[in-house]
Amino acid sequence: MNRRLSHWLLWLLALSPALLPLWQILHFGVDVPYWDQFDDDIAGMHIKAHAGELTFGDLAAQHNEHRILVPRLVFLALGHATHGNVVAEMLAAWAIAVATSLVLLRLGRKTLAPAVAEVPESRPVFWWFLANLLIFSPAQYENWLWGIGVENVLPQLWTALAIGVAAAGGRESVKFALVVVCAALATWSSGNGMLAWGLAGGVLLWAPSWREVLARRRTALLLLAVVAVVLVLYFVGMAPPNHRGLQPYDSTLAEKLHYALVFAGSPFAYAFATPALVVATGFGAACYALLAACAVRFLQLWRRGEHTELCRRALPWFAVAGFAVGSGLIAAFARAGIGPLQGASSRYVTFAVYLPIALVPLLLQLKPWRAVALGFRAREERADRLDALVPVAGATALIILSLAAIAPSLRGSAETQAARRQTRVGVQLAGIFPDHPMLSALVFPDAAVAHRNALGLDAIGYLRPRVVRSREVRQLAAPQPPPAETTGQLESVWEIAPGELALVGWAVLPGSNRPADAVLVCVADERGEPLITEVAAVNIPRSDLATKVGAAAKGCGWALRSPAGAIMRPGGATKVSAWALDAEKGEVYPLAGSATLGR
Repeated sequence: MNRRLSHWLLWLLALSPALLPLWQILHFGVDVPYWDQFDDDIAGMHIKAHAGELTFGDLAAQHNEHRILVPRLVFLALGHATHGNVVAEMLAAWAIAVATSLVLLRLGRKTLAPAVAEVPESRPVFWWFLANLLIFSPAQYENWLWGIGVENVLPQLWTALAIGVAAAGGRESVKFALVVVCAALATWSSGNGMLAWGLAGGVLLWAPSWREVLARRRTALLLLAVVAVVLVLYFVGMAPPNHRGLQPYDSTLAEKLHYALVFAGSPFAYAFATPALVVATGFGAACYALLAACAVRFLQLWRRGEHTELCRRALPWFAVAGFAVGSGLIAAFARAGIGPLQGASSRYVTFAVYLPIALVPLLLQLKPWRAVALGFRAREERADRLDALVPVAGATALIILSLAAIAPSLRGSAETQAARRQTRVGVQLAGIFPDHPMLSALVFPDAAVAHRNALGLDAIGYLRPRVVRSREVRQLAAPQPPPAETTGQLESVWEIAPGELALVGWAVLPGSNRPADAVLVCVADERGEPLITEVAAVNIPRSDLATKVGAAAKGCGWALRSPAGAIMRPGGATKVSAWALDAEKGEVYPLAGSATLGR
């Protein structure tokens, strides 16, 4: 019993890296749609479904360069079950990553455990631990903390399943059918899911000799026919995507190649103080060099007809690596015009990690360093020493790099959380500020689309808190606010130029030790009732308040420049007040101080 318990504890320990992104989601996740989720083809889908007007064409509609039929079905199901809870979508992405990890574990146990008779049972477990360090890397915080991340994790699940099926035993007809299903699901999850056809198809059709490969030409032709049908269905009616002023396709071949290197090195781009572009380029080049060395060794063994079983076990991992390489090349073609550093974006880590994940079993099995060592007439015992040294050194480096990436990833998670809270402010105030610049800056590039779909999602109960429909700030006031002096202050208002006013102050949320999400500037109407007139971001450091508000002083200051006509009422005095907004609760708290203008 103790042995069995130790066995299960070992496997649970190998899965333990999955806990960090789960904590990231629960700690930093903000329940608000963001950017693509406010586009008509996603937000509009929920609105149409609620009205009973959703069609299959809506589900299969183009989204940027992709057709995301499968993710939309996930979004629909989760939306219906949770009333549009975006954190539930984040958790779904995490669960999909867990499923992908389990699929790769099964593949690893089939390809690593029988490598040699002396291989200990711990080898697949330790490899799985290393793989999970990457699969659940916190460096992917953009996907962990964004509901649209479901779209970015689904293709690798279906691709891994397709590769695993192709590498398994069993009837060829059954394997063929399952590969087709999984590859189709990958294709209709995201554009890079098309890679599943070639990667899984290559594993399915592989044979130890050219004669046996040619003997499978009927299967190959049938697979090509299926691919042709799928591609026609996929691309019919596709239009150039609207990149809203960017020119992502405008790049040279050298820029595309550099972008691909940065993409491959993105999992460790921010692990050091060195500029991220330099780090990502270096690690990307190193990963490609190791993959090339493994490929050369594989071709040597295959051409000589040696170690056929070893080649069969290694091939699926070339397919896994191919998913990362292919995704990088697709991204380079479609995004290199934005600049090479964009290739190190956190959301691309999700795809790039499968290159180092695949390199571990490839290096363990093919041992390309032996060919180099023996080529220089090194003794067999020296090559044996390398067999022990290289895996230990590589595993140690991978663990250190993964640990080094945690701190910058958590900082990025906190910054993303703060940005999403600002998005929530924009969404919550969309009802009274339909064309405010914060909508296009924080919610969706097209303010009209953001406004329309914010109201639509709010009408079906998919937004929390609800969209504000009235400018009367007291409707949002907390029932028992603390003293205004403890929440913040409107410190001064002055005219900085003819017809332009400046307002400054500070604001914190009571009991939270963090800055307010925004400050609402209000002007009293004829009855003396404060009406919301302007909104100010809260993000200015105020070290002078450190002893009073603690950590919130790092960004509790606010400042606003506004046309005088937007605040001052024509004729008579204008009383100006300010209120701290807690976008999570949808409540406001009065700040100390006020100003009377126009006396």
